[in-house]
This record gives sequence, C-alpha cells and structure tokens, in this order.
Amino acid sequence: MKLFVGGLQYDMQESVIRDEFEKFGTVGSVELIPDRRPGNNKGFGYIEMPNEDEAARAISELNGIDFNGKKLKVAIAEDREPREPKERK
Repeated sequence: MKLFVGGLQYDMQESVIRDEFEKFGTVGSVELIPDRRPGNNKGFGYIEMPNEDEAARAISELNGIDFNGKKLKVAIAEDREPREPKERK
C-alpha cells in the first residue's frame, strides 16, 4: 500500500521516516520529494508498506501527531493523472 506523508521538516532524512514507520511493520520504500535547494525536500513524500493491515495501523497511529514540531498527515496515496508540461512564454 502506498501512503502519502505530509507535514515533514524540509531537512528530514528518509532514514528517520523509515524508522518511524517500521514501528508498525515492514517498509518497502521511502521517497521524499526533493526541493530545488540541495539537501531539502518539499515537506512530503511517499511510503510503501506491503502489508495493508500494518499500513492501516500506521495511518491510524501517525496521522495528526506532532512530529518534530509539525503536524504529520498520513493517508492512502491517491493516483493522479500525469500533468501536461506547461508551455513557456
């Protein structure tokens, strides 16, 4: 199950997020969306958890908690349609 995670510090490391989610089960992958500034992320990312029960428990336990001074948002990731590239003027 792919989870959306928002409300992250911009300097958050993938290993910190992995450790937090592994408290609830197996984590397949962690992807923090990079920002233009080197070493920073955009404050959100995606977690893959192969076991749906473990993923549901992680959502239930982590959504809305204070995590390093910010309110964490954890939900099932929604598939989005690919965006058309913007035309330059």
